[in-house]
Amino acid sequence: MIITRANVEKVLIGRRGKVMTYVGWDGATLDGTNADLTDSIAAAIMLLGGIIDNITSVTDVDIATIPEGNQMGIFDASEMYLVMAIRGQILSVDEVTGPFAAKLSQLPERLLADWKLLKAELEDVFGIGGIQPFVGIIEQDFAAHGSEDANV
Repeated sequence: MIITRANVEKVLIGRRGKVMTYVGWDGATLDGTNADLTDSIAAAIMLLGGIIDNITSVTDVDIATIPEGNQMGIFDASEMYLVMAIRGQILSVDEVTGPFAAKLSQLPERLLADWKLLKAELEDVFGIGGIQPFVGIIEQDFAAHGSEDANV
């Protein structure tokens, strides 16, 4: 399967387009030219082991550099970076006017929870971003040195 930038944009707009629009970003363009998605897609490509020729102009060629086993991770990894980028753009705070209250700070909290879920998914499915396993040997010398029982 060949994954294109337009494919990635379509998925990201489907998942986060409304929130992108909320922060003033382009939450509609999904033809492979959405500038507001470039850095999230670029970061995802690099996280998944791909190579970027130009960080400001990510293309289908860049996506194709992702190793075959990690290619499907482009959607969740891009969304993870997009969620954090959107979260950084939210300036809303809780507002109270008389008997009316708006808890606008809930969106950044929700986005952080979503980011944690996406990160866990990438760690579980692709083994990316989590603690890397380390294999080694521990040698223990149980002999009692310097005692009469050392030769037992």
